[in-house]
Amino acid sequence: KEVPSLDRLVQSYLRRQEQRQKEMSPSQIRQEEEYYSRLLLGREAVDERGATAKQLSFPSPTSLRTAMGRKAIAVENAYAFALRQQREILQSGLRHDDGPDDGRNDTVPTEEESVEKVERLLRRESRQNRRKGREITEDVRAWRAAKDATDESETNETARNDHDDDGIP
Repeated sequence: KEVPSLDRLVQSYLRRQEQRQKEMSPSQIRQEEEYYSRLLLGREAVDERGATAKQLSFPSPTSLRTAMGRKAIAVENAYAFALRQQREILQSGLRHDDGPDDGRNDTVPTEEESVEKVERLLRRESRQNRRKGREITEDVRAWRAAKDATDESETNETARNDHDDDGIP
């Protein structure tokens, strides 16, 4: 079985999105485009050096205020999804090629199977991102509470010292 071309996967993604968007409001469409842009393209991801995408020399995200800007994001998302999809297809094919011969002639998953796999991966990554975000939020809250408690005790100590100093002749 042959691996689908990147262009074919992109066109397939855009068709699926078009079908999905027919049932959505314009604000829902924008939210989904922004969500997939962040998730697929890692716009807010951190690289190995700890720099965020905004700190790197990437161009700013395209504008969602214009039709061309929205289309550009859809195409960016389509290519990012298609690349992941193609990688999954190739990796699945390699795993089957390296494994025992089970009599299967078609080691390459179908396009639909690869779409489902990438969507599962994206959902898992989204859950992990939300979980990590919650953990960070809880850490920040705990830090703030500890800092506030320390600041308050220092303020009380200073006030007591100032009061004690008032009685000295």
